[in-house]
Amino acid sequence: MMRGALSWVVLVAACASRAPAAPVAPARWPAPVDASATNDAGASSDVATSSPLTQVTRIVLDADGQCALRADGSAWCWHGTAHLLLPAGPLTPPEEYPNGAWAVPGLHDLDALCLSVEASCGRRRDGAVTCRAIRAGDGESPAPESEEFRVDVLEAVVPGDPAERLEEVGGACVITLRDGRREQVVPPRNGRDGWSRMTFSGPTDRCSLHEGAARCEGSNRGALLANSDAASFSATAPSLLFGLRNLREVQLGERHACAVTLDGAVLCWGQNHDGQLGTGDARSRALPTRVPGIEGVRAVRVGRTFTCALREAGDIWCWGAPRIRLFDEPRPRPTPLREAGGFSAIEVDGLTLCGLREAGTVWCWDALHPSEDHRAGAPRRVDLAR
Repeated sequence: MMRGALSWVVLVAACASRAPAAPVAPARWPAPVDASATNDAGASSDVATSSPLTQVTRIVLDADGQCALRADGSAWCWHGTAHLLLPAGPLTPPEEYPNGAWAVPGLHDLDALCLSVEASCGRRRDGAVTCRAIRAGDGESPAPESEEFRVDVLEAVVPGDPAERLEEVGGACVITLRDGRREQVVPPRNGRDGWSRMTFSGPTDRCSLHEGAARCEGSNRGALLANSDAASFSATAPSLLFGLRNLREVQLGERHACAVTLDGAVLCWGQNHDGQLGTGDARSRALPTRVPGIEGVRAVRVGRTFTCALREAGDIWCWGAPRIRLFDEPRPRPTPLREAGGFSAIEVDGLTLCGLREAGTVWCWDALHPSEDHRAGAPRRVDLAR
């Protein structure tokens, strides 16, 4: 019974985005909140179905969810695994999921958010880490078939030293401490356990920028971290990335990577089977190669088989073969998106591109929430739940 119930929880999460338009939320769901107000994220309000999510300062996209942080430190999500949305109580059928963005209970005063397979965690401004997860039943024994299957919501501040950084790494929420040590958040396993931390030593490819130079470390499994002296590369000794200078940022993907220079050029390298390097062909590159046909770039983000860049002018250009509705067909060269002006930031994951516009509104192109009038290349605005 328990295995089937857990599968049902996963099914609920997977089907949440396919709920009918404008469902009537059960009483156990939290009341909608006016995201344009400055009050706390728990205050109720009569919200029109077309009210946008506003005052967003950061978008957090991951295979496990689509969320945003607002200026007041609240976390809002409009798609994700069950621990982001499910309320405590009887298991919610998919057709009763809210359609739109909801404030996540228990997560507030945040400046960072991590979405993992098991839990959602936030770093508060004082460095404390607070998390939310769900557990099927009592976590120890199957409920009798005669009883309604229930969900327990686990919310708590994780004990331990303040976090300097919180990020998702390999499906886990990982904390970096002031002394550089890294710890993984561990949700409760049964009714007796509490939230805990354990030393994290998993392989992580990452780069840090200092005065325009990138020094990288990690497993280099994707062969993206080769450097000026390949023989000296190791997982623990950061090495200069290809000897590159005057960099604004570096973005590492699963199979390809890109960097933006201080003068607004884009360099990409790695696999190019889908045109994600923007070079107009399908030939992979081991060395950073300038992407032709685009300049004045402020930021770049890499998806699984595509790349997108935000220019200083506020428009978005993408290339490759995204599995989302950006183009009618793959584009091996940088191509401007339609209806994509006035943006100040962008984020991507494997199946989604989202950007911030004026008043902190969020607009997304994805394969999970196409509206009835959605067209290839046209974004949808993220609105409050209805």
